[in-house]
Amino acid sequence: MCGILGILKFKDIPATLDVSALAPIRHRGPDGEGLYHDNRISLGHTRLAVLDLSGQAKQPMLSHDGRYAITYNGEIYNYPELRSRLEAAGAKFVTRSNTEVALEAYRYWGKDCVTHFRGTFAFALWDTLEETLFLARDRCGERPLIYYRDAERFIFASEIKALAPLLPYKPELDPVTVDMYLHYQYTPEPFTLLQGVRKLPAAHTLTLTRDLPQAEPQRYWSGSRCERPGVFVPPAAG
Repeated sequence: MCGILGILKFKDIPATLDVSALAPIRHRGPDGEGLYHDNRISLGHTRLAVLDLSGQAKQPMLSHDGRYAITYNGEIYNYPELRSRLEAAGAKFVTRSNTEVALEAYRYWGKDCVTHFRGTFAFALWDTLEETLFLARDRCGERPLIYYRDAERFIFASEIKALAPLLPYKPELDPVTVDMYLHYQYTPEPFTLLQGVRKLPAAHTLTLTRDLPQAEPQRYWSGSRCERPGVFVPPAAG
């Protein structure tokens, strides 16, 4: 696993990550850490190196042209196949990491890239040209992605303990969610125990722009639409 963290500013406020902000998620990525900043966004990452141990695969990772920046946690199991398809379409790769495959997949397929991924992942990808932040979480929600937003900023992280110190106030417990936890012994998505803090649900993406800072998560996959082997699924009526 790796740790991801970031702040997107909707207004001109002092909100830039520094190395100390990575401390709560350093246990998730003991092999390296990094930061990326521009005038609108600040991305952080703590790395657990698995597929490509070189420094070229460090994160946050920039695309070869500098347009895209990504902080990524997970593994795309079919990345060799996707890499071959993207190379055939003209993509160039300088690492053996699946993170770079995610970058180039977004360039080629846009938001639909996640429909091609088979694996577990949570990531945030920043388009410096369009000033668009794209977040995604795997189909079963194995990798965590938690966020908070208000009129001035959007903050996301792998864990609440990394997100909480960046909030503009000390969050209070959400009594409704606490009640759900006591009844069901877990916290249903998209809720967390803290007011104003949410989970990006499994199999969802979230796209934020300056014009749409309050955009809602969008589902890209549903298990109910999967066909079971050997079972005939009749077409919809109409």
